[in-house]
Amino acid sequence: MHSPFNRWSLRNRLTLGIVLLSALSIGLVAELATETVRTYLVNQVDEQLTRVAGGATLRLDRNGIETEQPEMPMTDDEVRPRMRKPRNPLRRLPSTISATVVDVNGNIVGGIGGDLNSNQVTDYMKEIKTTTNKPFTIADSEPQFRVITQPLPTSGGYVVYAQSLDSVQKLVQRLQSWFIFIGLLALLLIAFASRAVIRVGLRPLRNVESTAEQIASGDLSARMPDAKPKTEVGRLIHALNGMLSRIEDSFAVRVASESKLRRF
Repeated sequence: MHSPFNRWSLRNRLTLGIVLLSALSIGLVAELATETVRTYLVNQVDEQLTRVAGGATLRLDRNGIETEQPEMPMTDDEVRPRMRKPRNPLRRLPSTISATVVDVNGNIVGGIGGDLNSNQVTDYMKEIKTTTNKPFTIADSEPQFRVITQPLPTSGGYVVYAQSLDSVQKLVQRLQSWFIFIGLLALLLIAFASRAVIRVGLRPLRNVESTAEQIASGDLSARMPDAKPKTEVGRLIHALNGMLSRIEDSFAVRVASESKLRRF
């Protein structure tokens, strides 16, 4: 089965190969750059979460959190941990970061912060199953959350510190859009530039084609223009010119011999 590319000219095939290789290179560079930026931004979020958690956890453990939720009545089958009466409860956090206190039974005691987020981490508490001192991502949410949890030694519960990655995701998407636009523009320029360079590189072959047509029409004195002998085309032209000289000499000898025979 013949490939449709076999019908293409050498110039078109070379141009296509250059464009495909360039597209692959641009795609890899764009992906690497995007992932590098995303990792850097997430690390910045982790550092901010760690600082907030380090400064607020002790206060939350000692004084609690300010909440407007009504006190839940205790049942006979459920014993809720008694938290000391807050003396100076934590009232506010940076608006992009939220802190949610959870008791030992998994009930949300209260939360503050995260007012500017389009969604709240409390909607995804099922994704937070264990406490850990290392930040992790809740990938099922949209936008995603970066979360770190810390235990409360006094009450037995834990605190969930979360920050929305909405701004990070939007920046990464914007970078990807720019990379796509710049990549397409670069591929267009590469296609035109490579086609021009290939045209210059194949010019000696067009001269070979023109000379071959002259020879086919009967002009054995036609020669191909000289090219740099260090190049592939230059060596080919040198060899072809040598062959044409020998053919012309042989033909001249044959014509001279036939002329002598006619005289006799």
